[in-house]
Amino acid sequence: DGQWNDAKVSAELEVGKCLVSGHSGHHDIAFDANSSVAIISNPGDGTLTTVSLASRKPTGTFPVGGSVSRLITVGARGPAK
Repeated sequence: DGQWNDAKVSAELEVGKCLVSGHSGHHDIAFDANSSVAIISNPGDGTLTTVSLASRKPTGTFPVGGSVSRLITVGARGPAK
């Protein structure tokens, strides 16, 4: 309905640091094609955090270096046999 007065926080997550400078350095989020994992960038400490969408809990943090600010996911597992 375009109104946000009924919006509620359903969960809060501990993730890495941001590195905001102007319009860059914000966290980014991408989802795997199977809708089971979210990946969050942490530009302030050069890591990625994975989150299980089933449990809504972080499952790992991985160092990648640099200041990751954009994420793209490509591909998916094949259909179950």
